[in-house]
Amino acid sequence: MYFGLLVYLHNFIGYPWDLRFTTSIDGFSLHSLYRKMDGIESPVLLILETVDEGGVLGAILSTAPRVAESFYGGSDTALLKLRPLPFCHYPWSGANFYFIQGHDDFLSIGSDGYIEISNRLI
Repeated sequence: MYFGLLVYLHNFIGYPWDLRFTTSIDGFSLHSLYRKMDGIESPVLLILETVDEGGVLGAILSTAPRVAESFYGGSDTALLKLRPLPFCHYPWSGANFYFIQGHDDFLSIGSDGYIEISNRLI
């Protein structure tokens, strides 16, 4: 079903993978997400289920999300559409270096510098 995701994750073989945050246990606070990600020095797989029609979005982050004034991360960062099918993978376009930016009230992944692609969790 998500063969495309598995193909992309081969770049991250050797990193430890464990569940650090889930809304069923940790709630929906973006601050809790940042707190749970603190100290992680490996890539992060972020999966978000939308509230409308069961859509599932995701991102592979080259580094853990955190609050920062500027963008951070690297070219391994990518956005994903997992559901509805077909699976879509949106890798770095090469147009800029706006990979990840965390603020107190939003997390932005991929951008043209104007925070257009963001997911509000709180």
